[in-house]
Amino acid sequence: MQCILAYHEWKNMWWQEQSSIQKVGDATIQSGLAGYAKKQAVISQRMAEVCTAYWLPHLKDKGIVPSWASSYVSVIESSMVDGVENGEGDEEGGTDTEHDADVDVCFDLND
Repeated sequence: MQCILAYHEWKNMWWQEQSSIQKVGDATIQSGLAGYAKKQAVISQRMAEVCTAYWLPHLKDKGIVPSWASSYVSVIESSMVDGVENGEGDEEGGTDTEHDADVDVCFDLND
């Protein structure tokens, strides 16, 4: 689990660097490249947060507190508000498909 979080954190930083490295003469293309890189950075950050919000309650139930847990305290607190810990869906009684996709990818990486 720690390796997956480290990967997502590294990938977040890598994409942030990419947004400023690419230099193109056309300002519109430059803006598009930077926007894409920033979007990818946010996706990587969100993947780490979703994995953490999903894993930590299960580890806590087993009495396990990993060293990386303190880095994600705010994520844990916000997940409790968002209903991630309890597995709740959206207000209409369905499920949050974007969240489900994040969790599915998270587990595919761990298999």
